[in-house]
Amino acid sequence: LNAEIRPNLPPGMRIDVSTNDALYIKEMARSLKDHLIEGTLLAALIVWLFLRSISSTLIIATAIPVSLLGAVAVMYFSGFTFNTMTLLALLLLIGVVVDDAIVVLENIFRHREKLDADPVSAAINGSREVVFAVIAATLSLVCIFAPVIFMEGIIGKFFKSFAVVVTFGVLVSLMVSLTLTPMLCSRYLKVETQHGRLYYLLDNFFKHR
Repeated sequence: LNAEIRPNLPPGMRIDVSTNDALYIKEMARSLKDHLIEGTLLAALIVWLFLRSISSTLIIATAIPVSLLGAVAVMYFSGFTFNTMTLLALLLLIGVVVDDAIVVLENIFRHREKLDADPVSAAINGSREVVFAVIAATLSLVCIFAPVIFMEGIIGKFFKSFAVVVTFGVLVSLMVSLTLTPMLCSRYLKVETQHGRLYYLLDNFFKHR
């Protein structure tokens, strides 16, 4: 406005800003960015409270940024920008992308604890056991969001980027849960027979709820 439009106005003519929606849009985008960081940290905290294992929590928490980066890559190749719809989609993905990884890790943990002490074979057999359940859960989410991509009209224009980011983010989380998560479990998952005081405090807390 100051650099291009006002210098070219005829003498005696003045132009002012009546309303500026950019302020609200920028504030909304900034709020979504803050919620993205807070949601990632809180999701990792909830996983730690229930798994009560630092190594398990770190493995699960790794699935969040990796899956989000996969969704961001889809945004890049699709020509989408970071706007309110795409940021909202990334915010929604935080709680979704950890589901498959938790299922895979829990079954691998069970194999390590009760069936097979070898980390590599436990990771392979544990993930192989739940592969169809994980695929079914992921495809059910894809069936919900993918049809939104093909919506027509002005609503379809608005929600297309949201649906694309969520759909492909969920598919990336499936790939991460069946590849990265078993690999990390085979190398870094620790199964302890004796637990610390904090473990038993949390265990007693949840048992009495």
